Amino acid sequence: MGNIHALVLAALLFRVSRADTLYSVTSNGPTTFLGSNNGIGSWFRADNSQDSTNGHSWCSFPYKDYSMGFAPDLQAMTAGSNAVYPNSLWYKYGGQYCGLEAWVYNPANGRNLTMYIIDGFSHQWVLTPGSIDLMLGAYTSLAGYYPGSKNNVLSGVQWGFTGRRSQKYSFEGPGDSTDNRVGNGGSCSASTDCQSLCCTSSGQCTSAGSGCVASTSAVKLVSAPSSSSAVSTSSSGTPTYQNGGLGSWVPCSQSSQCANNCCSKEYSNDGNYKCTPGGTKCLSVALYNDWSYCNVSSTCSSGCCSSQYSGGVYKEVAAAEGLPWATGLIALTVATVSMVAVVPRPRTAF
Repeated sequence: MGNIHALVLAALLFRVSRADTLYSVTSNGPTTFLGSNNGIGSWFRADNSQDSTNGHSWCSFPYKDYSMGFAPDLQAMTAGSNAVYPNSLWYKYGGQYCGLEAWVYNPANGRNLTMYIIDGFSHQWVLTPGSIDLMLGAYTSLAGYYPGSKNNVLSGVQWGFTGRRSQKYSFEGPGDSTDNRVGNGGSCSASTDCQSLCCTSSGQCTSAGSGCVASTSAVKLVSAPSSSSAVSTSSSGTPTYQNGGLGSWVPCSQSSQCANNCCSKEYSNDGNYKCTPGGTKCLSVALYNDWSYCNVSSTCSSGCCSSQYSGGVYKEVAAAEGLPWATGLIALTVATVSMVAVVPRPRTAF
């Protein structure tokens, strides 16, 4: 594919190649990358010798350039072992991290997208501990342009886990086995409809160039709150934050403060709770600043250590109100599998 020098500043849609199921991580959850992380965001292709990839992930499933995910530091995920097939620790850590859902935020343009861990990033290419390697389609969507070279990297990318896991991208899951996108000359409505990742304004897939179009219709974008956000006071003296438009959403700690009774970080661009027009993850309890800090659920009297209601910081919460991580690692019994060179890819240096 050729280089794209300019692209409409709008995020690309990901087309789901097969049904996926998301479930809460109540066991075998992450023990590193907790809270909010940040670093550079580089990019890689799913099946390209220059990127040391062959279409098969370290997570033991097939993937494509459009797969909605990224790769964190392999050494950090595997507790320093850098385990790959057939090392028994590969099964352990692959099961622990693959498929974890995360919010990924690009401060340069305010885009906040949901992605999944789909591979391991070889430690020798990790610039800083929180740096991630984004699949080509994920990078294009987060950046707003198609990268022209490995020198194209995103600075200050922020990301963190949501407490859920994708069944499709879990260890040894189905992944993306077939490319359902359209070849050159076919009809399209967004650039991710095309194998070339380029859809013209006339609705036709073509080789990558400067005339590609994008779509924003399924991307969650929220601007940071401004000082002009509307705040009123109720008869009881409790401040009530009004729902603003993009650029005027305000922080909150409980849903009763918001006009729409929804305090959530589901659409937040920085991982903080804000009054939103609505959503599926509105707070049902207040955020308490005096909740105890924790790192595993076994240390909590409630049995639940979670960042769900504490702005990304792990604290002890009521078990009914949080998504707990593991109380301990679960032994995995995995049958021997036959696979094609499932090794972590070192990204080409830039």
